[in-house]
Amino acid sequence: MARSVSYNTITILSADCPTTVTFTPSAGPFTPGDILTCSSDGYPESSYQWTDNNAAVVSSTSTVTLTAGVFNLTCTATGNLAAPCSAAGFISGIANGEYQKQYDSLATIK
Repeated sequence: MARSVSYNTITILSADCPTTVTFTPSAGPFTPGDILTCSSDGYPESSYQWTDNNAAVVSSTSTVTLTAGVFNLTCTATGNLAAPCSAAGFISGIANGEYQKQYDSLATIK
């Protein structure tokens, strides 16, 4: 005799606005070509936008590639919900090349 078994399952979906933004890597040293990744705790997955200190958009994905020199970047994670909500984080530093110019100096010892 065959037995029939049935299971009831309940799926709970939760929608949360992002409240924090984290960076990987979060500290240097940085070099040109390094990729910074922005992530957040929002659900469903947030959309991302990176801006520089002049509010110019430099990336519309979760990553940005560093160029040589000083950088000041803000990553904003926006929740993909009916009501807009977002969280932002700021990261800055210097992406130095592998070789940096060394300056010659002359010291006179008396």
